[in-house]
Amino acid sequence: MKQSRKGFHRHALAAAVVLALVGAAQAQVGTSTVRGNVSTGASAAQAGLQVSAINQANGTAYRTVTRADGSYVLAGLAPGSYAIRVGQEASQVITVQVGETASVDLSLDTAQRVTVVGSLQSKNVKTSEVGTTVSRRQIETLPQVTRNFLSFADLAPGVTVTVDGEGNVSMRGGSASRDQTNVFIDGVGQKDYVLRGGVTGQDNSRGNPFPQSAIAEYKIITQNYKAEFDQVSSAAITAATKSGTNVLKGDAFIDRTSEAWRSATPAEAEAGKKVPSSQTQYGISLGGPIVENLAHFFVAYEAKHNDYPGTISPGGGLTTSDLPPAWQSLVGPVVSPFREDLLFSRFDWTPNDNNRLSLSLKYRDEKDVKNIGGQNTVEQGSNNSNKETRVTLSHQYDADTWINEAKLSYESAYFSQTPTTQATGVLVKAILPSGNETTILNLGGSRYYQRKGQQGVSFQDDLTLTGFAGHMPKFGVKLKSVTLDATEVWGYNPQFSFDVFNPAQPYKVEFGAGLPGLGDGKARARSLQFGLYGQDDWELSKQLTLNLGLRWDYESNPTYLDHVTPADVVNVLKNWSAIHNPAANGYNINDYISNGSNRSAFKNAFQPRLGLSYDVRGDKTQVVFGGYGRSYDRNAFDFMQLEKTKGTFPSYTVGFLGNPNYSGCQVAGPTCVTWDPNYAQPGGLDAFATGTGVGREINLLNNNLKTPYSDQFSVGLRSALADWQTEVSYTRSENKDGFVFFLGSRRDDGLFHPPGTHWGTPWGSTIPNWGSHLIIGTNGYNSTTDLITLKADKPYTSSSGWSAGLVYSYSASKENGGYGGIDDRYAFDFSDPSDLKMRPSRTVPKHKLVMTGSYDLPYEVMVSGKLQWNSGVPVTGINCLAGWGDCIVDSVPTNNYQQIDLSLSKAFKLPGGMKLSLRADVLNLLDTHNWSEYKNWYGGPGEPDPTLGQVSGKGINGPTRTYKIGLGLSW
Repeated sequence: MKQSRKGFHRHALAAAVVLALVGAAQAQVGTSTVRGNVSTGASAAQAGLQVSAINQANGTAYRTVTRADGSYVLAGLAPGSYAIRVGQEASQVITVQVGETASVDLSLDTAQRVTVVGSLQSKNVKTSEVGTTVSRRQIETLPQVTRNFLSFADLAPGVTVTVDGEGNVSMRGGSASRDQTNVFIDGVGQKDYVLRGGVTGQDNSRGNPFPQSAIAEYKIITQNYKAEFDQVSSAAITAATKSGTNVLKGDAFIDRTSEAWRSATPAEAEAGKKVPSSQTQYGISLGGPIVENLAHFFVAYEAKHNDYPGTISPGGGLTTSDLPPAWQSLVGPVVSPFREDLLFSRFDWTPNDNNRLSLSLKYRDEKDVKNIGGQNTVEQGSNNSNKETRVTLSHQYDADTWINEAKLSYESAYFSQTPTTQATGVLVKAILPSGNETTILNLGGSRYYQRKGQQGVSFQDDLTLTGFAGHMPKFGVKLKSVTLDATEVWGYNPQFSFDVFNPAQPYKVEFGAGLPGLGDGKARARSLQFGLYGQDDWELSKQLTLNLGLRWDYESNPTYLDHVTPADVVNVLKNWSAIHNPAANGYNINDYISNGSNRSAFKNAFQPRLGLSYDVRGDKTQVVFGGYGRSYDRNAFDFMQLEKTKGTFPSYTVGFLGNPNYSGCQVAGPTCVTWDPNYAQPGGLDAFATGTGVGREINLLNNNLKTPYSDQFSVGLRSALADWQTEVSYTRSENKDGFVFFLGSRRDDGLFHPPGTHWGTPWGSTIPNWGSHLIIGTNGYNSTTDLITLKADKPYTSSSGWSAGLVYSYSASKENGGYGGIDDRYAFDFSDPSDLKMRPSRTVPKHKLVMTGSYDLPYEVMVSGKLQWNSGVPVTGINCLAGWGDCIVDSVPTNNYQQIDLSLSKAFKLPGGMKLSLRADVLNLLDTHNWSEYKNWYGGPGEPDPTLGQVSGKGINGPTRTYKIGLGLSW
């Protein structure tokens, strides 16, 4: 099998080289296309007429020639304003948006004057894609909580953007996992292959993935993206960055808010005082010519200095005065600092009309102190860091009948988590009569250490053939070699537990240690990724267009493919009779034992992408569209690596005699000993680390692991009503084969649940002669979303002075996720995939409405606003109404979510063409409390709980009413 993989890699590489030599399709991921017909008044169409597009900002020219039927295609255009020329005569200026295929018909009269036939509005309504474009004006004018350009993605149908109470931003499409999204910056995917969140740096981060001031505009596509889009099976975002123009321009900004400018949170209101907090964001951008019409530069820098509020308080119902005096100073209000620096630079050179070169750099440095608050003191916090560098060199060659673009990229993106204190941890707990432990306060250094990320290079080449009448075929190839790293150490600092009622000595310690010769919690894999696609926009007539595409992807992951299950693990599992009855177990243990040659990479990732659009009247006022597509994603390396890291850095627990309340250590033995203060010294616990690994948690992966994918269907109608563009659509997405971990341990009778029931877990049944549990990873998560959307958009024009937009969605979504939903990869309450049942989604609201608008007031004052409303995202509940043995994980309806944001800005003209702007934002104008904590107990047999769905805590999503002041300067 290993030889066949190597042979496959050689053939894949050879195919990539051949395709690179002949060219592959100019992807419209990040660029735009203008196509149409040139009529000359002659009886026959004229072929060979030169048509060009001249960028009005930097003078860049794109050219082609008319085809036999008089049609033309200009591909690979950067978003912006262009004059379309036939020969040397130019038409009126048109504007194209990112990812758009604009239809522009031209008329060349006998005097050789060029005019646009029909409306100057080039907006693409004949696409089969379902999505929304976010313009630069919307990015600049609409109010937002943070300068994360992804926060506007909820303007697209079916997309949910969440900002939690800690400032973490996440995005998802429909009921799919947030991991299934991807963002393309200038055509280069930002996929995170290791961590969660879809793109690098978005896993549990309060930072921004890219400087917002460097984004020209972007498009969110939720259905029917073309074959050129890879590594995405949910919402895809394609963004175009700014570039320099022939005029030197610059912008600087700063905005700020603090606790003095916001209303109290519910927890603060109850306490009678606010916790100190602040948010300061600032930046500068500059772009202009190096050589007019030939070379340009652009650079943007943004920084974020935020201090998030938190409160440290004792648990177990105790108050501060109940604590020893030395600990009382550790509780109370606390600030969690976050710092981020973002840099983007771009250099463009156009030596002639045929060649364009671009070099860009992105750098991100993010530092965050997290895991403090609640019962965690500052000492127990974690220093989180995100560091990311991306460099892309692209070359575009523009011939009369074809365009080729090649991209060479480098990326390095790493996340790390280290304890803020390098010391042993002190966990103060109360041992209850039931034996359960309740946390009072956590002091000292934390147990968590991890460093995870990716580093590698990629080459992609894309070709568009523009010389075929009625067709625009594209072909593409991508080859990527990326190193995936994961270091995961739980037990970095030993954690000593003290009983608050018997604090003379600790009653147990938990710690970790590497296994000699096996590793130290590290996993590294060099992954080879290879992708091919072909697609065609086939105009059967002026009214009917078919979008036909097919892509295929392949990826190897040696950490998974070449893994050998350790011999001691194989032996102990073979001797565990409880897991050798597949009918009772729900799985076959032999499917999870790997010998290093019985696994193969997934090779069936064929993905048809089919779409159509029909212009009913032939004037783009009514267009019917629809399509079907399959899209494969990735299994995150963060899950794949656990099979190795969990087996090389095991955790140990040792109890200490002397505490009658701690049932875990009452009889002396190897892991129950008399307390010795030397155990708290460096190296004092080494004698308890056996070095054999016996007792470590066992993680195994299915030998036939599949790649998650999504099937998408859509149909809709777009209509033009005066200045408005409207759309009504129905879409369905089916997400399948999501990765999930199950508890592989079984009761002595081989069952997971007690006999005759569907509830209950075998946590008390550990591996014999081992002492820990078996965890197995496989495919099992599925979700579906049926979405009906109504959309209306009136773009801003200087003549009207206003804009408006509305998106309403009705969603019927289902999922079979575990207790924490589709994003919770540990379904330990369920035996196997067949035990998971499709139920209403806990990630998507049934009804959702987003409205935006802007209006120009006198004296260069502008007001804008955004309204977000939805019927509430359900939370997880436990339903035992049918019987204690037939409990189910259910969804609990929640309150409506509502937030209204307003912005007011005023521009002042200064000497020398400079402009000063003042801006005030009001976030959550009505100070709505969007609660995040609800009572989720349905009740037991015959005893429904009347408090189900009631608010149960003080946590909220989004901000309280917050005022934010900003200052900007442009020149």
